[in-house]
Amino acid sequence: MFLPLQIVKQVVVKTGIADIRASIKIAPSIPGTYQIHPKYNNSNNDYGIAIIKLKSKMKLDAKIRKAVKLIESGADIPAGTNITVSGWGRTA
Repeated sequence: MFLPLQIVKQVVVKTGIADIRASIKIAPSIPGTYQIHPKYNNSNNDYGIAIIKLKSKMKLDAKIRKAVKLIESGADIPAGTNITVSGWGRTA
């Protein structure tokens, strides 16, 4: 269950890129909105998560644009399990 989120803000999502400078020519743009967690703390990045809702479906191609399987809340991940982390910004 999610806590109430902050004000909805507009965003444009560029899909399938790793370099924002290349995105103008090759990456589809999908408009949407995002909401930042209400407990987000800008000074230490606690609760640094947001929900993005796209206004249209994103086309997946299984090479560049893939769906990510999320684990269940509270799931136990055994030591040594390979995982993928996606996002941007600081991690520590």
